[in-house]
Amino acid sequence: MSPNLQVHDNDEPQGDDHKENSLREVEELAKKGFRVICYAFHEISKDTFYETLGGEDCEERDQVFAQQIEEGAFEFRLLATFALKDKLR
Repeated sequence: MSPNLQVHDNDEPQGDDHKENSLREVEELAKKGFRVICYAFHEISKDTFYETLGGEDCEERDQVFAQQIEEGAFEFRLLATFALKDKLR
């Protein structure tokens, strides 16, 4: 793996082209055999979290949260992508 580090200025929200390009880069790295880990975040207040997800049961809330993430209810900002290369065994 190249020791070069590619850094993008991610202070401003990026458009759909940036999202598509990022996903394409991740797919290309995965096709080349890298383990790809993406680090992203979405800021949400505690009140909004409970209003959006409802319920006090932690397990139920986690399931609803996971489902909403899959459905794209939250717009995450990609902070970093890590590509790890394992040695062949």
